[in-house]
Amino acid sequence: MNLVKRILITIVLLIGLAIVLLWATGNEHILRGIPLTFLRGETKPDINDMEHFDLRAIKSGTGEPWAVKHLPAGLIIEKDYEERWEQYGNCAMLVIVHDTIRYERYWEGYDERTLSNSFSMAKTLTSMAVGVAIEEGKIDGIHAKLGDYIPAFAEGLNSQLTIENLLTMSSGINYGESYSNPFGYQAKAYYGRHLKEETMRYGVTEEPGKVWKYEGGNTVLLGLALEEATGQTLSDYFSEKIWSRIGTEQDAFWNLDDEGGLEKSFSAVYASARDFARLGQLALDSGRWKGVQLIPENYFNKAWIPVHIPDKDGVDVVNYGWQWWLGEYEGHPFPSFRGMRGQYIVPLPHLDAVVVRLGHDRPSETVDGMTLDLQWHLEFATRIAEALESENNLAAGK
Repeated sequence: MNLVKRILITIVLLIGLAIVLLWATGNEHILRGIPLTFLRGETKPDINDMEHFDLRAIKSGTGEPWAVKHLPAGLIIEKDYEERWEQYGNCAMLVIVHDTIRYERYWEGYDERTLSNSFSMAKTLTSMAVGVAIEEGKIDGIHAKLGDYIPAFAEGLNSQLTIENLLTMSSGINYGESYSNPFGYQAKAYYGRHLKEETMRYGVTEEPGKVWKYEGGNTVLLGLALEEATGQTLSDYFSEKIWSRIGTEQDAFWNLDDEGGLEKSFSAVYASARDFARLGQLALDSGRWKGVQLIPENYFNKAWIPVHIPDKDGVDVVNYGWQWWLGEYEGHPFPSFRGMRGQYIVPLPHLDAVVVRLGHDRPSETVDGMTLDLQWHLEFATRIAEALESENNLAAGK
């Protein structure tokens, strides 16, 4: 046997041994994750991974197309932003003002029907579902104990954990939030097939409500509590109470841990930019759609209050609520759905506007607690709204 053959056989044996070890140690998720990340030059999931996972449909209802009135050519201001957008791989950008699409653009073959990964925007969808379940009495308020819905959390330190602690990311459970660690919870949660079992390996180690830690495991527990409280899958419940009632034109899909399995409530709802924008419009109108209150207004009043819980460095957290990111632009407060690659749905109450951006990446720099690119998107939307107001004033002879 020549040297080359020996080397090839050794490599095959080592690969086989590595596969066996990964399976034996409960790390088979790596076999799924590596081809979708490191072998593609990535360290975390990409937006176009829908075909690689089991999914459950979030059924739409009767579609209600958006009113569309694009900006007059003389008001287009996108050239000031194109270089920045292209640098970070924009796929979709929408600006809706007064319930009408005033700017819409797509890249990379995307169009108004293309579905894209939302990543952590899904956390906010889960929070909205909790708001409905509380209103319906299926969850007994934010101070309800998690142990009332998940028996494993009914004893010891676990018994202190409340729904509010999970909503505010202050559970006292150390899940971690790094996708780049292939052996960590987050990688197992996204690429593994045993989400509930993996999540239940963890328990409360610090007093709940004392330290803010942004961790998807908290949202998984909320999803489990919702499923137990409602008797429905998260997708079905969200569809029945929200998605099918806001004029969505397509089914969305929620990424599952396995066929017929559990929704990854912390991530990965796939929908079009236009349908994502409806969630922003629903939030902008404090939970009303066409005059019908789908989510209690009181939920938004509370969900958008800063948690005021110190992070691990002792810094008071003022840019987070009940799984909503909070911010301020030019003195105007706003809430937002955010995903790790720069996915945004941003209701802007002071402009009666909604901004949606989907894409591949975002800069690491932050300004006033928000990533730099979000500043660009808010500036762009503000300029559009101001241009429209100016145009309307001219038309009215003001």
